[in-house]
Amino acid sequence: MNTFDAPSRESCVVRRERTNTPMQALVLLNEPQYVESARRLGERSAERLRIVVAAAGLLGIAYFLLVLLVITLSARARRSEQLVEQRESELIDLAQLNDHVIQQMQSGIVVVDRHHVVQMLNESAWALLGMPQLMRHHPLKDV
Repeated sequence: MNTFDAPSRESCVVRRERTNTPMQALVLLNEPQYVESARRLGERSAERLRIVVAAAGLLGIAYFLLVLLVITLSARARRSEQLVEQRESELIDLAQLNDHVIQQMQSGIVVVDRHHVVQMLNESAWALLGMPQLMRHHPLKDV
């Protein structure tokens, strides 16, 4: 303990003097306990590093899969939006065709909704009902 400037055990010392000599470092570096402690510290650090690297790899894979999922979902959403636009156009075309067919029919046709409000009528129905001024979007009983 002389190398570390430690007081002897024969007397009690409240405060120990601070010293720093090259001999203290050499003793610590060459002692088997310190060599073994340093080796174990290095092994534990390497193991922790392997765990951190593995976790980082798994996190990278998770991010990659998440991006792949987002790309797939956005492509599906774009296709769905295009399909909605196409179907909307088809519905408008069918409604126009339906109006044209009803207007060209010789029979009088009045289309009402479930609340008995007139939604559409052709010219024949208009003439048969006495050519009323207000027809569309009015209750059938008012006609």
